Amino acid sequence: MQRPNEPISQFLKGSIIRKLIIATWFVWLPFVPSSQVNTDSLWGVWSNEDYSDEARLNAIGDMALKGFLRNNPDSAMMLAQMQGALSLKIGDMQHLAQAMNIQGRVHTFQGDYKSALKVYTEALKINERVKDKRGAALTYRNLGTLYMEQMDSAHCVEYFTQSLNLSKEVGDRTEEAYANSSLGNVFY
Repeated sequence: MQRPNEPISQFLKGSIIRKLIIATWFVWLPFVPSSQVNTDSLWGVWSNEDYSDEARLNAIGDMALKGFLRNNPDSAMMLAQMQGALSLKIGDMQHLAQAMNIQGRVHTFQGDYKSALKVYTEALKINERVKDKRGAALTYRNLGTLYMEQMDSAHCVEYFTQSLNLSKEVGDRTEEAYANSSLGNVFY
């Protein structure tokens, strides 16, 4: 039994209650929802032409970014190219710029900074041409990350600031938070 002035950690130390809590945690852990992307269902959406082109483009983009970018960048690149090809075919420039951003991230992740810069620059031109400020904010942040990887703080601050300003302008609080966080990382 816990004494009135005994800290709870002392009470739990070595107790049956502590062991019960740990055992319960391990039993329930497999049932906790994961943020893992279900690439099978995303591939099902992409492969099924009964879905709208937008749904298919979103599915393959999500699959590339969330399912493969870090663990299998070559597959992410292939999926981004497939997204880009359909985007061009149907004239969806916003999704084309998104596909180019994914390709740029793959290039950056693989250390091919010259190719990343080329793809991001083209994506930014598309964002500006279709007046997609939200997409431009993402592209500016990706450019900032590219320069951060190269230890070029002047350029990364410039691009992160542009991302932040556009994010504020369009009211995209998530992208604004990413841009602020990225700026903070420059000075950390």
